[in-house]
Amino acid sequence: AYIDPKEQKEFLARLTEAEDWLYEEGEDASHDAYVEKVSGLKATGEPIVERYREDKERPKAARELRDVVSQWADRATSQEERYSHITSEERQKIIDRIEKVQEWLDEKLEKQSTKSKWDAPAVFANEIRKQRDELVYFATPIMSRPKPAPAPAPKVDEAADADVEVESPKSEGEPKGNTEQMDVD
Repeated sequence: AYIDPKEQKEFLARLTEAEDWLYEEGEDASHDAYVEKVSGLKATGEPIVERYREDKERPKAARELRDVVSQWADRATSQEERYSHITSEERQKIIDRIEKVQEWLDEKLEKQSTKSKWDAPAVFANEIRKQRDELVYFATPIMSRPKPAPAPAPKVDEAADADVEVESPKSEGEPKGNTEQMDVD
C-alpha cells in the first residue's frame, strides 16, 4: 500500500533479481558489489518504509498534540486559585498560540487526507511533535510562574505603640551583673 502500484512490479522484479544474484553469483562477489546492490534497493525501499512508519506514527503524534492543546486550554481558562495571579493578557497569549497550533494541525492533516499512502507525506510525526514541544515550552513558563509573595504589612513605630519596660540605670554603688545574694556556707 505504500508504493505506487506502477513502481511496485518493477521493485518486486528488482528484489527477485537481487535474490537470484545473491544465490548464483553473490557468493563470489566483492564487498563493493554487495554494497552497490543494497544501495540500489534502499533507494526505493527506504521511502516505502518511511511512509509506512509515518502512517502509523502520525495519528499518535496528532493525538499527543491534541491532548497537550486540551490540557493547556484548560489551564489557561481555569479559575483555580493557583492560576489567579496569571493575567488575562498572558492567558490570551496561550489561547492564541493554541488556536494557531490547532489550525496548523488541521490544515496539515487535511492535506495528508488527500494523499495516497504511497505519496510523500504532507506532514511528518516529528513535525507534529515539534509543535507539541513548542507549545509546552511557550505555555509552561507563563502558567507555572509562582504567585508573588504577599506585600509586607506597613511598618509602624513599635516603640510608640508598645508598652516598653525601661530598666532604670543602676547607681554606682550597686554591683553589676547578678544582684541576687549568694548563699555561702
